[in-house]
Amino acid sequence: IEGQKDYINSSNYNSDTEQYLSDTLFFGQVYYWRVRAIHDNDTCDWAERTFNTRDYVTLYSPADESLNISTSGVYLDWNSHRGVSFYDLEIDTTNQFNSPGLQQFSKEYINWSNNNSDTYQHTGVLEENTIYFWRVRARNNVDTSAWVLRWFSTGDTPLELPEIPILTSPVNGAGCQPADIVFNWEDAANASGYVIEYADNPVFNPSIQNTSPVSEYPVSGLSSGQTYYWRRVYSSDGTNISEWSEVWSFATSLQINLKVFLEGPFNLSDMSVDLNNGGLLPLFQPFNTSPWNYAGSENVEGIPNNQVVDWLLVDFRDAPDSASANASTTIYRQAAFLLNNGSVVGLDGVSPLRLTYPVTEHLFVVICHRNHLDIMSANPLVISGGTYSYDFTTSEIKVYGGLQGYKEIAQGTWGMAAGDGDTNNLVNIDDKNNSWIIQAGLNGYLTSDFNLDCNVGNKDKNDYLLPNIGKESQVP
Repeated sequence: IEGQKDYINSSNYNSDTEQYLSDTLFFGQVYYWRVRAIHDNDTCDWAERTFNTRDYVTLYSPADESLNISTSGVYLDWNSHRGVSFYDLEIDTTNQFNSPGLQQFSKEYINWSNNNSDTYQHTGVLEENTIYFWRVRARNNVDTSAWVLRWFSTGDTPLELPEIPILTSPVNGAGCQPADIVFNWEDAANASGYVIEYADNPVFNPSIQNTSPVSEYPVSGLSSGQTYYWRRVYSSDGTNISEWSEVWSFATSLQINLKVFLEGPFNLSDMSVDLNNGGLLPLFQPFNTSPWNYAGSENVEGIPNNQVVDWLLVDFRDAPDSASANASTTIYRQAAFLLNNGSVVGLDGVSPLRLTYPVTEHLFVVICHRNHLDIMSANPLVISGGTYSYDFTTSEIKVYGGLQGYKEIAQGTWGMAAGDGDTNNLVNIDDKNNSWIIQAGLNGYLTSDFNLDCNVGNKDKNDYLLPNIGKESQVP
């Protein structure tokens, strides 16, 4: 809204120094207003202020929770408010306001005085020993306020509404939740049933509501990689309902099926597990040093099965295309286990990886190992049924940059190139001079043990390092 006022004189009581806004403001809204002065030669700076409109009607009488109200009826009173066109009043014997005896009134606004018929209503004759609920809201030409509610009783027994349920699981902010889930909350006093509401948006529009006679409700078929919000667990005693519970959220995860081979331990069909058999695999992820500097806390009490080859570090990148999928597009990193059949799995040694972050463009995956060259998917991962899948082993074109940083390790099978002893994603003579020579003759979990057989020897140098000199990771 904007306009100009022609100057009248220096008095503060003329129409040039005020503007009235009648029934065009929204309820519960912050408004900003500003004024400046103009004359023929100049314009001053704006002077600015804000104000809030309220989203409620002030109820006056009877007082909330009044007892022993006469069965002959009572006047329901509320205060007048400016900027209103109508007041709506509802009276019922349930706080759901849905009984056959529901009374509804619409009062056209008269003026700002509290003594007009638009701000009160007589109930008529009331039933004995009955609790009544009444609520009022305001309307104008552009908006409707929230209801304000009270109750009174023609008897002397206080109202005991069902308690507000306390949510328990899935915990607020939980990630990696399955598509089939059970909502749980604590039993609420005075409740004989519950209503639950959940949605994929924080304003619950649209949403799904269901009822449950017990304090849990199973849901299946949720979308993968989606944040869900659930609140709206309220309890009912068959007539009245509690206030809604607080709002909690959780995220379902996307399943990621990946397959990749390492050149070093590959033996024509699968990979050796010598590090595992030798008890040399660390129990804490090994990528917490340079150049990865990954601060993840992934660890296990013991290696989960005898098929684990080694640890991998997996980066998930969300980008419009592979060339744009640089480190700045990383949405999540995760340390994982590589199995001898090429499967990349979680810390239980069995389950596929899961991604809780939504993908807005295309998902690309980077695979890192401590002495093989990093690779990235050349193409976006394809999702089907809530699962992303990618097999790096079938062709050099599955890897960004192709054979410059990748290798055919058996006829028709491709794998990550070994030989990066100094972990700089380039295989050259420095990997011999600065890594292999220092570690030659040693055994253990070592970066120059390119075939992962627990020992650093000539085979690592001659079969892996020297043949791969010149290869370089092409990950952007």
